[in-house]
Amino acid sequence: MRRLRTRAAAVTAAKAGRCALGLLLTLALARWLGADAYGGYAAAMAVAQLAAVALAMGLPQLAARDGARHRATGDTGGLAGLRRCLVRHGAGVAVAAVSVAIAGLMVWADRAVTVAATAALAALLVALRLHGEWLVGAGRTLLGELGDGALRRGLFALALIPAVIWLPAAGGTALTAHALAAAGALALVAAMAGRREAHATTADGTDRARYAAALPFLGVAALNVVMANADVLMLGALAGPEAAGPYAVAARLAEMPALALLAVNAAAVPVYARAHTANDPRSAAEAARWTARTLTLLAGGTLALAWLAGPALLPLLGAGFGAGATPLMILAGAQLANAGTGAAAVLLDTAGLQRVTLTGVAAGAAVNLALNAVLIPAHGAVGAAVATGAGLVVWNALLAWQARRRVGIDATPLGLRPAVL
Repeated sequence: MRRLRTRAAAVTAAKAGRCALGLLLTLALARWLGADAYGGYAAAMAVAQLAAVALAMGLPQLAARDGARHRATGDTGGLAGLRRCLVRHGAGVAVAAVSVAIAGLMVWADRAVTVAATAALAALLVALRLHGEWLVGAGRTLLGELGDGALRRGLFALALIPAVIWLPAAGGTALTAHALAAAGALALVAAMAGRREAHATTADGTDRARYAAALPFLGVAALNVVMANADVLMLGALAGPEAAGPYAVAARLAEMPALALLAVNAAAVPVYARAHTANDPRSAAEAARWTARTLTLLAGGTLALAWLAGPALLPLLGAGFGAGATPLMILAGAQLANAGTGAAAVLLDTAGLQRVTLTGVAAGAAVNLALNAVLIPAHGAVGAAVATGAGLVVWNALLAWQARRRVGIDATPLGLRPAVL
């Protein structure tokens, strides 16, 4: 547990930097673009995120899990073969992105910059995540988290400075700066990572087998992105960008506990992989209990902050942003369920039960989409927050139940003893 705490602290610090930069960027972009234009930018970012998940095809999650397994058993050939598969896939995605960018220049002349920048950003996000999750699996968790985290956002902030000074406020300009930042982050992380784990040539399976194993991860990742972005997209479509802009800011602010959860889970993947390989449920249960209790405290603090400070701070961003105060409180409350059961999905995935994870997340996504369609027309941003929060609670509750039932480990703050000994 000491090693997990140390690794989790380091990765959480990196995530905290990412979160702080993301928060500052959200506030700066909202202030620079205004509620209407920021709503359009948020919608384009949602499209880029959805495209990145679809194009990655679940391989980042597979890379983290199988990389940790290869490392736990000393299979350097498996690590090298996994990396070669990821490089080939990333190259194919880059070709597809170039094709879309060219089509944007030829077909959508009035939105060519936005289309091209969105396509480029999606491809670069795929590359960052493939490389980053391979590094996580290879035991270089902090470096793996850096590229798509604090480094990308830090470079984005630097790229925005000249844009804000010399260019008119426009969503396409912000997207272009973001794509340039992602390219810079990928280059820097690749240079820092080097190729020291990529020299073994032992036979290690086929790409086809990897793609088949990654499909459930693709489904889970796609549904997660749907649940993270459907509210913004549906709110923009049903209530207009003037409603989506303030809501998007509130949604990003409420995500702070989720970012910490991602950091801790990334640090815990090797622990769960070793525990599964050695048939040691006690170690996995201890890590899951520590995760749930630590992050529940963080989520509770975020909820208190949202209630106390949200109504006073959001209006400072500009006209219309005060409307995000109530959605912020609702979404922060839902994050308690996410933080309190967040290890459940990783426990299931590490045990090879990613299809069970997919079923639970699909149920949450169904609740999310159905309630958004019903509640947004009548209640606007508040309805979107209720719908999104309900979906989050449903899928976390289902996965916690399945982790206890299928793996024998309680992923809640209660930390009941493992049912499988």
